[in-house]
Amino acid sequence: MMQSVPATATVNRLAQKSLRATTAPLRRLPDFLIIGVMKAATSSLFGHLQQHPRIVSPYKKEVHFFDSNFDRGPLWYRAHFPLAGGGDSLTGEATPSYILNPHAPGRIRRTLGDVPLILMLRDPVDRAFSHYRHMVRVGKEQHSFAEAIDNEDFVAAEMAKVMSDPRYADTQLRDKSYLLRGLYLEQIQRYLAHFDRERIHIVGYEDFVRAPQEAMAGVCRFLGIEPFTFDCSRQHNVGIGGKLEPAMKARLVDHYREPNRALYDFLGRDFGWTS
Repeated sequence: MMQSVPATATVNRLAQKSLRATTAPLRRLPDFLIIGVMKAATSSLFGHLQQHPRIVSPYKKEVHFFDSNFDRGPLWYRAHFPLAGGGDSLTGEATPSYILNPHAPGRIRRTLGDVPLILMLRDPVDRAFSHYRHMVRVGKEQHSFAEAIDNEDFVAAEMAKVMSDPRYADTQLRDKSYLLRGLYLEQIQRYLAHFDRERIHIVGYEDFVRAPQEAMAGVCRFLGIEPFTFDCSRQHNVGIGGKLEPAMKARLVDHYREPNRALYDFLGRDFGWTS
């Protein structure tokens, strides 16, 4: 009997996984990380970077090693990357939840040393609503946006559990932290306890959308790779539509007003967000 295409694909994936695991000691660790934030075009940035002749793709974009899979060990992590000996090529991964997990900065520093980090920031009001719409699309959110925001009190308790127990599964924290993820300053400061400021390159989502070639040129300079003309016409993991109600938007603008001002003051950079 002829084997079905899906079954063949599954066998091939399992064989490739076994090969990567076997050759893990011969594989390299990433040269850079995109650490966040969720729903701020990290998929598009990562996808554009793969066009550069110096960039070699990992097995997948989001490995989640430094938040959810750290107990699997460095060989498991290496299995996701190309074999060593790639000349002057670079490889990296993009897991947007790394910025949120309080244990990730220290784990990254211990594992990868002074690795360059790329962080994309988006107006937290728009980011929160896009995050919510994404959860609706994947079937993990059944409430209205207002109800979801009102139900977010449990997120603080989830963060406390993650802080006290590094092995605690942070799935609910990642999925339902619509407001918490937009408090960027405290997340950045956790990284600055382990990394110098110049090792974190911050890209404004709005700047990336308005002038993607310019934003990509800045990323190339940060990574020390040659300028390149990227095809930025394709966008990756684009969210579904929807309009935020004016009253709800005003509520979130007020919620983020002071945190955004503190962020602007700290970075010396005004992102010009609505809040």
